Amino acid sequence: MLIKGICETGKVIEAIRLQKLAYYSGTFYASSTYSTILIGLSRLDKTKEQMIILSKMLVEGCNFDLDAYCILIQSMSEQNRVKECVLLFSMMVSKGLEPDSERLVSLLSCIDKDSQLHRILGSIHNLIRNSEVLNSTAYNILIQGLWKEGYKHDASRFLDMILEKGWVPDAKTHVLLIGSAVSDEVDRKSLDYDTQWPRYC
Repeated sequence: MLIKGICETGKVIEAIRLQKLAYYSGTFYASSTYSTILIGLSRLDKTKEQMIILSKMLVEGCNFDLDAYCILIQSMSEQNRVKECVLLFSMMVSKGLEPDSERLVSLLSCIDKDSQLHRILGSIHNLIRNSEVLNSTAYNILIQGLWKEGYKHDASRFLDMILEKGWVPDAKTHVLLIGSAVSDEVDRKSLDYDTQWPRYC
């Protein structure tokens, strides 16, 4: 409780010093205490120190809570460590931890930044099956990101889900899909023209 209280006053470095003393005296802390430290370090942009705390959590066999996963995914994204982002997201969902809609949108945006949404499709489908956490913003991120990554079939499936819920795609998604439909129509007409009027050399 002392360490968490110190973190909440903004004195994160002091909290880490006390945590080290406690560690060397044989005292171990719960995941929630480490998560509080991670949150404080995140606010101070102390990425290196976050990695040290992560290592300690792993050594002590701590089970990450939802806060820890969210903070670490965002930190990994800022460092362009794509594999770690995807792995942590998948682990979080497999353990039944469900971020609220706002947090999920933030996490999806982090993974979308590196064009890796296709790698968490299994986890996304698990979330859809087990909860109602995906809001229209999350669906739009998935549609736009997967389309950009070349996974148009999956993007179309998420579009169907939005429409089934009675939600309207946002402007960017609408433009993306309309542009694709126009392009497909042009390609079809070009093919018809070539078929009807073969070119002779």
